[in-house]
Amino acid sequence: MPSGGNHRRNRRSPHQLEREELGLLIKLLRVKAGLSQQVLANRVGREHSYLSRIESADQIIDVIDLVMLIRAAGGNPRKLLNHLMDELEKEET
Repeated sequence: MPSGGNHRRNRRSPHQLEREELGLLIKLLRVKAGLSQQVLANRVGREHSYLSRIESADQIIDVIDLVMLIRAAGGNPRKLLNHLMDELEKEET
């Protein structure tokens, strides 16, 4: 078995694609806002490693943390969630 975290990426867990899509959307929002992971994480009282794991789809995030992250990056939670839902529906068809 390979050492390090790479072997975890090879295992597909339920909803992994959805977590990857969400992580990408959060990263794009953060980058658009000109924020580092450290700054955004600090704004919501989290370690930057938590945000890194979300962006890389290695962390499940609850809806309250998600809304707080989106707002802290200057985004609109409703708009981002609607976009995510649209993307997920495309994948289903």
